[in-house]
Amino acid sequence: MAQLMPDGAAIAHETASPWVSRAIPTTSSALPVSTSTLPHTGYRIHLTPLLDQPGTYRFAALTRELRGSGDKLFIGRDKDRSDAGGAHELLFRSKVVSHAHAEVILDGGRLFIRDTGSLHGTSLNQLRLSSARRVSKLRQLRDGDIIQLGTDRAYGVVQHDRFVRAKVKIEKIVSEQGGLSV
Repeated sequence: MAQLMPDGAAIAHETASPWVSRAIPTTSSALPVSTSTLPHTGYRIHLTPLLDQPGTYRFAALTRELRGSGDKLFIGRDKDRSDAGGAHELLFRSKVVSHAHAEVILDGGRLFIRDTGSLHGTSLNQLRLSSARRVSKLRQLRDGDIIQLGTDRAYGVVQHDRFVRAKVKIEKIVSEQGGLSV
């Protein structure tokens, strides 16, 4: 037997035992699920190369995750391995990227970036974060931001002399619903 609710959703009554009765929604619209109320456990960060300027370093799009407050993503150069790095690092084979160039930090539910004292600098939306070999202040990193590692070198003809320029896409990682991304 079904009963109509004021919003038009039908509710069927099911009796599990003679002592207990409960209402069961018969339509999915009767129970709206909002991902904004689900707790998120971190962020998925996608870096897509921007090749809109001459001398830009070419790399495959990269994705990393930061899950807990205080998690860090280290950005730098590693001449001994291929591009990409491990789960908590982004490595590029470019001479204008320092070995310890920058880092992305998850703190208080927000993402931040800072230059860790690189020689050729880190820029966020075309603003350099600090002067050469100076650790910068934390700057909030947002979806759609553009980061640049290093500067254009006059002799950036070969790949390992080029600066890294990328667009940032940020997704929240939601713990319930099987790792749903929003």
